[in-house]
Amino acid sequence: MTEPKKKRLLDLPDRQLARAFGFSAIDLAANRSGYMSLPQQFAFPPSWQPLLRWIVDWLPQRHMPKVDVIRARAQLQYAQYQTFAFQRADLREVFTVQFGTVTFKLTPKQYRTLMQDVMYDVYITNDSQTILSLERVIKVHPDFH
Repeated sequence: MTEPKKKRLLDLPDRQLARAFGFSAIDLAANRSGYMSLPQQFAFPPSWQPLLRWIVDWLPQRHMPKVDVIRARAQLQYAQYQTFAFQRADLREVFTVQFGTVTFKLTPKQYRTLMQDVMYDVYITNDSQTILSLERVIKVHPDFH
């Protein structure tokens, strides 16, 4: 009798997070390795990556910018601001998230995708502090708060 085959677990990104923040599995793999992917460097949308794959293979290898990682719990914050003008009032919503000591502005879709007090690995740029990709931490060390 043969043993049942073990399913291979792929390290794929969470689909909701990937759609909301605009990254692909290729981007996440590069970020986990400590570097930006080529589409992230040139701000190509994830849907263009299959078309650009042959260009990446053709180009000579060049210096890839490094990526910083923040491992922290998401602290979501929401604020409303009302502005008044002549015969008109506007309501402005501001969505932010804080990971450790770093705060990022979010779109409403990104805000709804993240969960309060959940531990994430957040891959960010060195200079502009932009979120490149992120993933939930599955196993948290018991001493880490």
